[in-house]
Amino acid sequence: KMGDEAAGGALADELEEQLQKPQADVEKLRQLCRKCGVPDNRRGLVWQQLLGVYKKSANLELWDAELDLEDQQVIKADCLRTRPSNPVFQNPQVVADLELLLTLYCKRRSVQYTQGLNELMGVFFLLDYDKPAIFNCFYALLAKFLPNTFRGDDFKTLQRSFGMVRLLLQYHDPVLSQCLDSHDIRPDAYATPWFITLFARACKTEIVFRLWDHLL
Repeated sequence: KMGDEAAGGALADELEEQLQKPQADVEKLRQLCRKCGVPDNRRGLVWQQLLGVYKKSANLELWDAELDLEDQQVIKADCLRTRPSNPVFQNPQVVADLELLLTLYCKRRSVQYTQGLNELMGVFFLLDYDKPAIFNCFYALLAKFLPNTFRGDDFKTLQRSFGMVRLLLQYHDPVLSQCLDSHDIRPDAYATPWFITLFARACKTEIVFRLWDHLL
């Protein structure tokens, strides 16, 4: 046990050493995060490094900040429903900032708002970030992990993911897979939020943090 604690301490020291460098080795940082986890007080910095947006400007002031999208009322309603029991989102200014940044994202990418984007961006509001950092992390997250999920109406990428879930379930738990099939319960009936929000909607904050620590 003492050996494990010593090893964990050494990994934590190595993680901190990477964070102190002018330019961290991102792949080394990623390996360390998966081995020893990310301390709560360093998660904000670590995630920016892993997403490649540390000290990056968002230039939010250059974009039209009018809340005038065709589906603006949907965005507003989703923002009000985002983690309502969390004290952070009980602050009206946070909800307003979430709506603003989602609107700016849709305008910058020339995409229609899709429900689930609020849950993804909402996670970054739980860290000690200003609006540019939230926007940059969100933008990078979607570009890296969900580049096509929110584009277009056919959701082909999502359908392929559902197919993969079904195959994995058939392999790892054929009894459960057969049971679900016999009741015509397809992956899209239960797995849609998993993929669209990278489990942000389905899990408690602490679990999302740990999942994303390994994912990023």
